[in-house]
Amino acid sequence: MRYYCTLFDVNYLPNFLALYDSLLHTSTKLKIYAFCMDQKSYDYLSKYQGNSVGEIVCVNLSQLMNEFPILTELKQQRSIVEFYFSCSPFICSYVFLKEQSCALLTYLDADLYFFSSAEKIYEEIGDASVAIIEHKFHGWGKRYMKYGRFNVGWVSFRRDTEGQKCLKSWLNDCQEWCFDYYDEAGQRFGDQKYLDKWEHEFSGVKIIKQKGANVAPWNAGQYKISKNAQNQIFIDQDVLVFYHFASFKKIAPDTYTTSMSRYMVRPCPVLKTDIYKKYLNEVAKYSEIINKALASDAAEVMKKNRTAVNQNSIRKSATQLFTSFRRWYYNDYIYK
Repeated sequence: MRYYCTLFDVNYLPNFLALYDSLLHTSTKLKIYAFCMDQKSYDYLSKYQGNSVGEIVCVNLSQLMNEFPILTELKQQRSIVEFYFSCSPFICSYVFLKEQSCALLTYLDADLYFFSSAEKIYEEIGDASVAIIEHKFHGWGKRYMKYGRFNVGWVSFRRDTEGQKCLKSWLNDCQEWCFDYYDEAGQRFGDQKYLDKWEHEFSGVKIIKQKGANVAPWNAGQYKISKNAQNQIFIDQDVLVFYHFASFKKIAPDTYTTSMSRYMVRPCPVLKTDIYKKYLNEVAKYSEIINKALASDAAEVMKKNRTAVNQNSIRKSATQLFTSFRRWYYNDYIYK
């Protein structure tokens, strides 16, 4: 049995369902704790049926806050996305409290999608107490290194002394400070930058090395991405395990961007057609189903409520113009 947890609101509910489906087709028996950060996502998912392979445990925000009352205070002090970041270690702690049979828990971002078995990663983890994965920034993306060497997309904790010490440290750190900007004085950013110190402060920390794990816009440009006659996708010589669809968003009706142009990379045909288009079809399908069930347009593909950066009108217009040119130049579009 593999145990997972993730969190999302209604706008990422389609992404969660796509993630869940991908795990069913590529993994052994699993149980995933789904933390619904708003009422709409909980109302829908609490009626959703898992199956004998993948059990979904739906948890609403009030349940999480009742277990950890400090979250009520943090919710009032932080923006929506900052509060979500803050909750990452709390949801992991919640699962360990409620699921005594869980020996190894993996936190997943809701915008991941698995293309092959996750067991390849577990084989690499072995008996490690903690497992994390690097961003593997490439080219122009290296300027983002200050936001963290490691990515929170996949984080595993074992129910042993070092695993629980590390998780408790992360929880305390995020409780004290977890904001959506880089704190130069404290060398902090959200829930993510704290991971940089783990391999030095705790024993049994495994850094996942395989190239097919956590491929993303910030690192995809350094790899040869191909597929064989069986449509199996390869990252150089490694099989693609999962892709992280960070910053994949809608920019016009039926038009989306991979945001790879931010890293000055042109998406290759396999990446656009077999990875991004496949994923778009999955999340768009669930978005339509959810909106019909809720009788609204509540669920939008990859909509994240982040505070806008303050810019004057001239600078904002110039930034938008450059972004549009960059997307055109790098052919950074996916069409529904």
